[in-house]
Amino acid sequence: MYPAMRVIAYIFITATALIQSYTAGFEIFAWESRGPAVFSDIPPDLFPQTVKIAANQGGYNAFLAAGLF
Repeated sequence: MYPAMRVIAYIFITATALIQSYTAGFEIFAWESRGPAVFSDIPPDLFPQTVKIAANQGGYNAFLAAGLF
């Protein structure tokens, strides 16, 4: 593999891992506080009921980010 291609691949992998980390943090820690503002099409009364689902998705994204890092 050419050195430039390796650097570009590492940049894309790092960017993807950072996006996965941000998504995991959002779903695990900020689902009820920032969720209604981000997902305005979902009724706000559903966010407290879906905390466990969002945390599960956040855990999945955290494992993906850990694998990429």
